[in-house]
Amino acid sequence: MPELPEVEVTKLGLAPLINGTVYNVEVRNFSLRWPVNPNLKKILNSQKLISLSRRGKYLLASFFKWVSNYPPWNVWKNIYRI
Repeated sequence: MPELPEVEVTKLGLAPLINGTVYNVEVRNFSLRWPVNPNLKKILNSQKLISLSRRGKYLLASFFKWVSNYPPWNVWKNIYRI
């Protein structure tokens, strides 16, 4: 697989946001490889970003998700293609 410096640079640029809270979500392109959940803004609102990782040209963002009736260590993962 060829080097993808733009993905790594994007990941490093977003790294300061780890442990931050999501206040706004903007989807600019709904025609991705997988359909974007139309409720993504509602789902991610007030969630805490706990990690970013990279798999090829994809950024993997893990969010802490508090779900009542479940243990508080649930993690919700989202995959973003750059």
